[in-house]
Amino acid sequence: CSMEKMRRELRQKYKALWEALEQRKLLNASVAHDIRTPITVLKGYLDYLEKNIPQDKLTEDMLLDTVSSMQGAVNRLEQYVDCVRDIEKIESIEIEKRPENAKMLLYEIQSNVQQLEAKKEILISSNMTMNEVQLDKGVLFRILENLLQNALRYAEKEVRINLSQDKDFLILTVEDDGKGFSEKDLEKATTVFYSSDKDGQHFGIGLSICHILCEKHGGLLDVSNNKKGACVTAKLNII
Repeated sequence: CSMEKMRRELRQKYKALWEALEQRKLLNASVAHDIRTPITVLKGYLDYLEKNIPQDKLTEDMLLDTVSSMQGAVNRLEQYVDCVRDIEKIESIEIEKRPENAKMLLYEIQSNVQQLEAKKEILISSNMTMNEVQLDKGVLFRILENLLQNALRYAEKEVRINLSQDKDFLILTVEDDGKGFSEKDLEKATTVFYSSDKDGQHFGIGLSICHILCEKHGGLLDVSNNKKGACVTAKLNII
């Protein structure tokens, strides 16, 4: 029995290590791929300046416009580095479960949401039957914050938040009445730095952060569509 227990613990340990290495590979691949664009833009502008400045072909307005565009690419690189740093911080988080009163947890969620100056309606419901749950409240609220930001961005009129339980899991569901996820979104939504945002203002790390946090908390993140829009479900182990 002792040997079997040790075997299971070692298997779980090395499985977690392998998954962490896979996440690191994905992160490195994403950085290597996506960082090329702003660097290519900067190189193009530098070549442009190098060719035209010696020949005095640039007016002051043209020069200022080019410098402004280069500054935009530099800002994007800085934002990208900040995103990488955020992912690394998330990966190093240690889960600290504590007993939390379920009713107080719901009240705190309602109180926090009320402080938001959202132009869309946010509806909160709960099907919790347990009086107490074991969880890392900071992780739960980090997940809720990311899911709520995404939902509010794509919702037409309302966002629905539901807190429930299923055996050993606390289930947080965030739905919106927007256009929902595309097939590509459903396939890659939790991939590091994937984003369907075409204007380049969002790096798509919100769902990947939630995915990592759910796994650290012994659960998972599910992305789907319902009749009214997008639906994201976060499951956290509460035992």
